[in-house]
Amino acid sequence: MFKNPKYEYYLHFALCFWILHMSSGASVLSLWDASLAISAMIPVLIVYLRRIPLDRAFVYFTLIYAGISLIYMTKFGWLNFTATMRIFLKILYAYCTIKIVGVAFLHFFAEIVYKLALISIPLYLIQLVAPETMMALNGFLEPIIPQVPKGGYDYANSIIFTVNPWGLDRNSGFMWEPGAFASMTNVALFFTMVFYGFRINKRFIVLFLATISCFSTTGFLLLFINMIFLMVNTKPKWVLIFSPLLITGMVLVSQMEFIAGKLSDRVNNSDHAIESAENYEGEGEGISVGRIGSLILDWNDLLYEPLFGYGLQETERTQGKYSQLVRANGFSDYMVKFGMIGVFFLFYNFSRSFRLLKSIYKARGLFLGVLLIITLSFSNPLLVSPVFWGFQFLWLAIDKKDMQKFALHYDKQMNIA
Repeated sequence: MFKNPKYEYYLHFALCFWILHMSSGASVLSLWDASLAISAMIPVLIVYLRRIPLDRAFVYFTLIYAGISLIYMTKFGWLNFTATMRIFLKILYAYCTIKIVGVAFLHFFAEIVYKLALISIPLYLIQLVAPETMMALNGFLEPIIPQVPKGGYDYANSIIFTVNPWGLDRNSGFMWEPGAFASMTNVALFFTMVFYGFRINKRFIVLFLATISCFSTTGFLLLFINMIFLMVNTKPKWVLIFSPLLITGMVLVSQMEFIAGKLSDRVNNSDHAIESAENYEGEGEGISVGRIGSLILDWNDLLYEPLFGYGLQETERTQGKYSQLVRANGFSDYMVKFGMIGVFFLFYNFSRSFRLLKSIYKARGLFLGVLLIITLSFSNPLLVSPVFWGFQFLWLAIDKKDMQKFALHYDKQMNIA
């Protein structure tokens, strides 16, 4: 099956491109359970047809996952079977994709995000000048792929770009909103610096500019982490030159209204947001309690179920009197879903995956990659998207022989501009 290296490349690119879209939350396809099931079955079928062996540890993980689900059912008297299967499908989807693609999964991720970021910049400029026109042009796939409704409007999504009706002055790229896109560009920037020896090349510049165009508080914070990572791997003389510029930039950016004002509002109004949400009498499906409010609610819930958490039984957690409280903090939501055991394995898996890069690339401070992902998770639910499950289980799915072969081609990769 696909013995020709060229077709192998196309297959790997397609698998990585589609798992990225299935993590975007920008189209109905990326949110539809049937689409997830079909998307997951394709790499599963390829793994089966190619007789690619599953890691024993993943088999154990599957058994443990089923066992913990039974614990939730016993404890709460019911199990959210659909949500439980959805999470496992995402994990299986990511795991099998990496079993096929190998360690090049990271390269494909960085390359695809770079290309989509490059596409997004001119489209974003058109969006600023003529948002209605851009929305109409970008929604040409709507007869085939229904758009996601948002507050009486629809996202205009063409798979490669999204016009978010609530963020017309910001770049959402291929994601559902600007902050999520900034998270993706920052992770891609991290890998790009590692892959290309921390050169300031065209990929670096494009990802940097795309991140800036998101005007995301989280995006700028992640960008500073990336700049620290760059400095850790730069010659001392350049560190001395750029450190004052970085510090000055941090101070100036942190004083901008969309950062300073936003952070102040989130912190000062968190209690008010929770109180208002709990007593909200509207007819909507839910109301967001914000990132700080979510953290407070989730921490209080975790104290009652600290070990295994609540699983996908969301109605067992604190809810409002009249409306469902919608959490906006991806990390605390993950924490309260899977408990402290889940959080331990979260850090363990990410640490192992980023440590894996040491066997190929010479880079200091790779632990900053873990910090980068944990930080972005405070802003959005990307931790439970297929791509980020892939990052978690990367170390488990990568074959050691594949690592050795890939290491032989490292010098060639370094010479690619």
